[in-house]
Amino acid sequence: MSQEHSMSTHWRPSASIDALKARSRIITQLRSFFNQRKILEVDTPLMCAAGTTDVYLDSMVITSSKNSDDDIRYLQTSPEFCMKRLLTAGIGDCYQICKAFRRDEIGKYHNPEFTLLEWYRINCDHHQLMDEMDALLQYILKSQPAKRISYRDLFLEYLGIDPHKLSIKQLIKVDPDVCKALNPLTDTKDDYLMLLLSQHIEPTLGLDRPCFIYDYPASQAALSKIRDKKICRTF
Repeated sequence: MSQEHSMSTHWRPSASIDALKARSRIITQLRSFFNQRKILEVDTPLMCAAGTTDVYLDSMVITSSKNSDDDIRYLQTSPEFCMKRLLTAGIGDCYQICKAFRRDEIGKYHNPEFTLLEWYRINCDHHQLMDEMDALLQYILKSQPAKRISYRDLFLEYLGIDPHKLSIKQLIKVDPDVCKALNPLTDTKDDYLMLLLSQHIEPTLGLDRPCFIYDYPASQAALSKIRDKKICRTF
């Protein structure tokens, strides 16, 4: 390709027209799905006075004045905080399709700016929400009914280990080459479990049908409730 031709087409959007039409169709279907269930669509601020409290996410920082030290704001990593304020105020079941921003998340599966669907149901447990998520995927993607498996059973099925019982030293023995990316003196057991999950298990999930994983260790709870302290293990 000549330099002249390359320069004449650099303005083109990265998404194809077909992809944009498919996106519009999916968003229309999403709204239809939630409207049928009488779930209210809401629109909350993208720019917030505080950043995320999730230690694994980084907020993008912006300013709304010429003085960079004055009036600092953060672009939302998700609409969770604002939507939970609405829930506390009594809005009831609600959903949102919006932009979200996460700093330093650039790669094959991540982009610093992306479109996110988030919704909340009143008086529903996580299994009921899995039912609804499964119905949504079948409605939009025509997928097969999802597989459901607990975190413990997932590791037993794919790696033959009980993640709640093994120590860091024992986890390293599962795959020493993979685990050498971490340091047992500074990294936690959860770090090793996440590494083994991402390298050995996740690549095999969702190939023929969606998969829901539940009953994660309490130490991995992110802005979520511990369902039963008697049976939910910590590290």
